[in-house]
Amino acid sequence: PTPNLDAIAGKGLRFTNFHATPLCSPTRASLMTGIDHHLAGYSDVVHFDPGYPNYRMELGVGPTIAERLRDEGYSTLMVGKWHLAREAQMSADAPRRNWPLQNGFDEFYGILDGFTSQHDPHQLVEGNSIKHVDEFPEGYYLTDDLTDQALRMLRDRHVGEQSRPFFLYFAHAAVHFPLEATESDLESHRGRYAMGWDRARLDRLRRNLERLRLS
Repeated sequence: PTPNLDAIAGKGLRFTNFHATPLCSPTRASLMTGIDHHLAGYSDVVHFDPGYPNYRMELGVGPTIAERLRDEGYSTLMVGKWHLAREAQMSADAPRRNWPLQNGFDEFYGILDGFTSQHDPHQLVEGNSIKHVDEFPEGYYLTDDLTDQALRMLRDRHVGEQSRPFFLYFAHAAVHFPLEATESDLESHRGRYAMGWDRARLDRLRRNLERLRLS
C-alpha cells in the first residue's frame, strides 16, 4: 500500500501511456529524454560500451527533462537511483559528464549504481561528491534517508525561492534488488500471501482490470 503516493497522484496529473522497456537503464533514459531508448543511446543496462551508436550509454543526444525545465525557470532536484552512468564513471576521479548535476539537476542525493543495500549502502553521492560514511547508524534505512533529503530540498526552496516552481525526481531504490525492508514493514505484511501464488495473482489481475474499466 502506498497511501501517500496515491494522495499526491490523486491531486495531480497521472501519465499512463509511457512504454517501459524490460530493463531499468533504457527505461530511465527514455523517461529522462522523452525519446526511444535506442535513440537516447541506452539499448541495454548501462555497464559497458561496445562502441555501437545505440550502445554509447551516455546522455547528450537531446536535452533531459531537467535541462528543459531548468531553462524555463524551474528548480530541478533529484533523489534516489540514477543508473545512467557506466561503472567506469562512478568513481571519485571519474569524469562527471554523465552525473545528474551535469544533466540538468541543481541538486542530487542518492546512488549512481543500479542497486545497493538498503541498510548499508556501498556508495552514496551528494551533488558531485561521493559521501564517505564509515558506519551507518542503527536502524538506518535508505528510503528514509532519501525521503529526508527530498524534504530538506523542498524546505530549502520554500524558504528561499517560493516564487520558483520545482521539479523533484524521486527514484526509489527499494523497489530494486536486493528487496530489503524494515522489520516493522515485514511484520505488517506477514501472512498477506498465505492464500498462495495462484490466488494472489488472480486477485491482482481482477483489481487491475477494474482500474482499467474505471479509467
